[in-house]
Amino acid sequence: MKTLINFDKNLLREYSLWEKANENNWEITSYLNQFYDINAALAFTKLYFPDFIEERGCIILGFRYDEKTFNQWYEEFKGEIAPTETYCNLYDVADYFHINVAGYESEESYLEALEAFGNALKTSWELNCKVLFPEREMEVELVGDYGAKRITLHTERFL
Repeated sequence: MKTLINFDKNLLREYSLWEKANENNWEITSYLNQFYDINAALAFTKLYFPDFIEERGCIILGFRYDEKTFNQWYEEFKGEIAPTETYCNLYDVADYFHINVAGYESEESYLEALEAFGNALKTSWELNCKVLFPEREMEVELVGDYGAKRITLHTERFL
């Protein structure tokens, strides 16, 4: 099997319980059909394939762009592209779903799920950047500090 994104499906809440109850008849698509709908699927496409805004040479995730914040970071870094992009795009991975965190057996399993989700976003955004900005070498970083897992992207260099 080949895949770009691999994770233990047992990180999904109740996946193994449903798999046992539906022996030889349970797959990831069954799980999605049981717990989600087309609205959730469409919303996730914009998370994994986001809009990007180009502003004064910087690439900013559309859902992270705020003109005032952008201008503050751009001025702070005296027009340098990479640090402006880094701070405008920086976001704590847990905050994408901070309202719905209940149901994990342990904090450890929740943190493992966050790590898997962050890695999937990282891979997806890297592919987006390669396709949409072939003239740039973009870096997507997943960094952990102070108990948080943050994701960001920035230009490494123009090719």
